[in-house]
Amino acid sequence: MVEKANSIYAKGGYTDTQAQRNILSNPFKRFEDMRMLHHTKTLGVIQVDESVWKKLTREEKQEIERICDEKLENYYRRFK
Repeated sequence: MVEKANSIYAKGGYTDTQAQRNILSNPFKRFEDMRMLHHTKTLGVIQVDESVWKKLTREEKQEIERICDEKLENYYRRFK
C-alpha cells in the first residue's frame, strides 16, 4: 500500500465518486482556483488551461512530462 493509513484508499471500500472527489480536492483545487487547470465533468478529463498550454514551449511541455514521470517513479520506489 502506498497511501497513508487514514487515506480512503488504504481503508478500502471507497466508491469511484469518493475517489474522484478526493483527487479533485487535493491539490487540484488550488490550480483550478487559479484557473490553470480545468476538470470537464462530463468527459472525466483534467486539462491544462488552453491559454497556459499555448504559452508553453515544446521543451517546457517535455520538461513537465519528465518531471511528472520522475516524481511518480520516486513516489512508488519508496514502497518497493
